[in-house]
Amino acid sequence: ELENLRSKIPAALVDCVDLAVLVLEAISEVFPVDTRGDKVSNDYGWACVVILESLTPVIVDPVIGKSRLLVTPSVKEKAKEIAETWKKSLEERGRIENVKTPDVHTFLQHLVTFGIVKSEDLALYRKLVVGSAWRKQMPKLAVSVGLGDQMPDMIEELISRGQQLDAVHFTYEVGLVDKFPPVPLLKAYLRDAKKSAASIMEDSSNTGRATHLVARKEQSALKAVLKCIEEYKLEEEFPPENLKKRLDQLEKTKTEKRKPAAVPANKRTRASYNGPMPPAKAGRIT
Repeated sequence: ELENLRSKIPAALVDCVDLAVLVLEAISEVFPVDTRGDKVSNDYGWACVVILESLTPVIVDPVIGKSRLLVTPSVKEKAKEIAETWKKSLEERGRIENVKTPDVHTFLQHLVTFGIVKSEDLALYRKLVVGSAWRKQMPKLAVSVGLGDQMPDMIEELISRGQQLDAVHFTYEVGLVDKFPPVPLLKAYLRDAKKSAASIMEDSSNTGRATHLVARKEQSALKAVLKCIEEYKLEEEFPPENLKKRLDQLEKTKTEKRKPAAVPANKRTRASYNGPMPPAKAGRIT
């Protein structure tokens, strides 16, 4: 659904008289502060990101390019005020790690769309990007907000956090594949996933659900790595056959465990009758 929005919104925005103002009004219910209450869906948050992304190419000067945005000074000032309001709201939310990823994504995209990135806020941007590094657009946004020079250090940080998969995406975005080869990172990611699964098995409190949790964790890791191998054409360096076999084994095991246990024939016969008991025969009067 969001992909459908991405394809239709830019064309719709072109027909607007003051499209930048329209976008700011459209996202105002969610950004800079979500006024919808606590128990709401994140879908509208992601829609805000798509709207801001769609605005970017529409407001670029067709002659000069990205260095000049077709936004009035008053609208740009309004965008800056909104960004400052969002930053102040971080104090109410607690630590940066507690901020929802849709909020982080909207904030960073807002900065890029309206060209209001501030060099003095680079430390904040870095924390936000690393905290939401799993999002596909984060490597590109990191570069767009001025973190290109810090990418090697950020990749090191992601690796130290056990986020090797995210690190791979960042390396490809900035051309650091030679410095951070992807295959060793992917293999390390799988090893860490297995270690984590083993720790679940060893925890006595998880005895009832341990096998299920281990299989699910390993499945997720295998699927993510296989997708990465396909996306970056790494089949020759990291043949996926064994990973696919292991994934099939886990899927087969899960399917077999879902099958109901066979019921013995004598029990099936007795259990199949749920009707009323026949009336007792009347005794003979003598």
